[in-house]
Amino acid sequence: MKKIIRILILCLSCIGACWLLPACSSALEEPESGGGGDGSTVTLTIQAMVPGTTTRADATSIPEREQIDKLRIIVVDKTTNNVEYNSLLNFPNRDGSSYNIEVTKNGTKLVYFLANTESLTNLSLPRKGQTWNGTEVDGYVLHSLPENRLPFTSKYEIEVNEEDVSATCYIAIAAIKFSLDFTNKTESNIEVQSLKISSIADRSYLLPHLDSKEDWDKWIESVTSDDKEYITAYSIPTDTQHQEFEVKANKTATETDDGNGTDDATGNTSDGSSFTVETGKTYTFDSFYCHESKFILQGETEQHYSIQFEIGDKTYYGEIDGLKSLIRSTHVTIHININKLDTNPGNIIIWGTITPWTPYEPIEGELEEVTSEP
Repeated sequence: MKKIIRILILCLSCIGACWLLPACSSALEEPESGGGGDGSTVTLTIQAMVPGTTTRADATSIPEREQIDKLRIIVVDKTTNNVEYNSLLNFPNRDGSSYNIEVTKNGTKLVYFLANTESLTNLSLPRKGQTWNGTEVDGYVLHSLPENRLPFTSKYEIEVNEEDVSATCYIAIAAIKFSLDFTNKTESNIEVQSLKISSIADRSYLLPHLDSKEDWDKWIESVTSDDKEYITAYSIPTDTQHQEFEVKANKTATETDDGNGTDDATGNTSDGSSFTVETGKTYTFDSFYCHESKFILQGETEQHYSIQFEIGDKTYYGEIDGLKSLIRSTHVTIHININKLDTNPGNIIIWGTITPWTPYEPIEGELEEVTSEP
């Protein structure tokens, strides 16, 4: 009889354990929710996105410098400056990664997004529970762009009331992207020296500095829809200098460095300041990145940008017509066609295709016909 009773108790225990398993599993799979024990918090659900990602191909087509693995989110109460959240999170989907964050009710939250910034020096970040006014990040200046992955950043104000709230937030790459190709339609090979873009900033803010929330909304709309407009209401550091930016030539698979400062196959200097374009061929540069810029000539109100290069003993110069701003996340494609090496109209033509960072339908722009300087 005692054996029978022990068997019954064992069976009942197994049945009870099996009955409890679904409840335990369900509790583990519940998403993080707001509403602390005292009812003073709610859940802020953030959908973080890179503008225009859904128009891109798969993630393997994204250049290494534009990739993101981790995203840091910092939430600060605007009134108290109390840091309510700071965590470095996985960022698996550029077209929308969702995060649930517990925040206090009834207040404006400043939400900072920082990707690819962990290696930046002198960037002081707070811990949860500290008091922090954000000036270390708001005013942080990039004196050079990182050689590896480029920063993606943004900052939002989100109103939180008595109930859970959701928000879609975009993070912007803190750089300008250039693509450039040079086509030789003459009957001879040509050597091009010292191709430069003027004038590009020597530093930029880590965070976007739009002049107002309305300007930020306009910028987001311009990069997430087909209705694009140039955004000029943004700020750059006050001590910024605009300088010539020399475009470096690429080494191709056939070029080898002989150790004497030249490449055997072409005779190009090893610093990339010159390149040879064979007759009937196009020389395509690797994409390159520059600081967000805002170059305005003295006495004018609009921005101006140009390119120049040397062939033989002449310098050729052309101003980009219609390029009204170089706000971060702008992609500029420049084409240079050499039909004949003289300054007659139509023989040297340069034009640009200006688009937001990701490949929506392009806005066509042109460069004025190039003039030469003796």
